[in-house]
Amino acid sequence: MGDIYPETVELDSLGNGTFKDVLYGTTRLSATISGLDKVHTSYITLAPGVETDIYIDPRISVRSHMARRDSTFAAPAYCYDNGYYSAFNRVANEIDNYQVSIYNSREPIAPWNCTADEYADSVLSKRSSILNSINSSELGTTLKNYAAAQTDISALQAMTEAFHVLSNYYYYTHADDMRVPKDSIKGLPGDEQYARIAEVIDFENPLFPICPEYDNAIGIDWNKYKPSAMTCEFKRYVQLFQNAKRGSLTDV
Repeated sequence: MGDIYPETVELDSLGNGTFKDVLYGTTRLSATISGLDKVHTSYITLAPGVETDIYIDPRISVRSHMARRDSTFAAPAYCYDNGYYSAFNRVANEIDNYQVSIYNSREPIAPWNCTADEYADSVLSKRSSILNSINSSELGTTLKNYAAAQTDISALQAMTEAFHVLSNYYYYTHADDMRVPKDSIKGLPGDEQYARIAEVIDFENPLFPICPEYDNAIGIDWNKYKPSAMTCEFKRYVQLFQNAKRGSLTDV
């Protein structure tokens, strides 16, 4: 947790393969399979020290084609495992139905020429709407907490990546422009907007650190705006741990 390590696992004739590196701590795995498409499967949470069998359904290689041919195509689960978190993994994908991503939403967060306050207002509004949908759903408590954590992660990432988000929106409406004119993006968040977001985020959600994009979301020091966030300390701990594994720990 804290870094992304791509790794290729060769499978034998029975479909068996082993990671070359030892996984330290709870790990979020995203596997791919080559085919007509090379598509990421659902994330799988793995526990340390537990031998886990993972099955990837070959149909994943054609799912996007099926979806294009039939808009009603219901994609089945493509990953199965028998590890410590297998029950959680089987149902975790249900949260996709609630569109928990603000940063990667199909709908624009705000117009490219919005103000910083308008951008923050929109992020907060979308977060509240998603959380209301999650809380009124029939998801279990753990899944609700996980979905809420992913929503908060996405809200933070929408703030830290605001320039990228708004620049893309600019290109959507100015197809002939090769670059965004200097100073045309006015909605970049400042301390006031970051503080408004940090105030509502549940940094103490225990499922927060295992969410995809966690590292990107804590790209700034959120402790500055909410001392209890602990994101800075957590990131430092991860770096120390990585240094220790490499035998280069100099900061105790």
